[in-house]
Amino acid sequence: IIAEPSPMWFFDPQVGEQCRSAEDLYATYLGAVKHTNLFDLGVSPNREGKLRDIEVATLLRVGDMIRHPRARPASLSTRKSINASSVWRPEYDASKAVDNDDTSAWVAAAGASSGWLEVDLGQEESIGVAEIRERFAFPSYPIKNFAIEYKDGERWKVAAQGTTIGIQRTLVFPPVKARFVRLNILKTDLPVAVGNDRVLERQLVVEEFRVWPPSNTNIPQRASRF
Repeated sequence: IIAEPSPMWFFDPQVGEQCRSAEDLYATYLGAVKHTNLFDLGVSPNREGKLRDIEVATLLRVGDMIRHPRARPASLSTRKSINASSVWRPEYDASKAVDNDDTSAWVAAAGASSGWLEVDLGQEESIGVAEIRERFAFPSYPIKNFAIEYKDGERWKVAAQGTTIGIQRTLVFPPVKARFVRLNILKTDLPVAVGNDRVLERQLVVEEFRVWPPSNTNIPQRASRF
């Protein structure tokens, strides 16, 4: 878990007290298990045969996050004002994506192959971590390309971007300051199902969109790009 820019896989005294953040490692863990892969962290002892205190503390925090995924403060976006590009029915409006309830969801208008959720944080905040939860639509998760964007004046800028989301996707990105943040879903692959001699359109569904302040680390974070 030695931090970049060190190219080494073993102890490097020049790294000092730098270490990849627990949030970054946890995001890597989620990406691994989503595809049924193993998650293996290597930590090298120093020349005294000991692990650095910062690495031990980071590993303990990652373990706690894995065992207790809800053990984190409420996101900055929870129950904040939010708008959506479209809504299927009133009971599936945009507020369902920031209600901190994974059983409810925002559903875009029938046939929408793209869309966005725009959150007003109420005031300018520093953000650096985001989580998205998507609902499964047989036979796959529809979202294929998305971006986390923030408003800078009148322009939207990209803070992080990715391809698939799946049941849950956590992104850690270089900190930005903004009042307005947006999940912009750029491309989907919405399958259709045939039932009772008619075609039923699948729909774009997001259960939760959460953002948090940056990780408390002295290492600049990389945007997650998968």
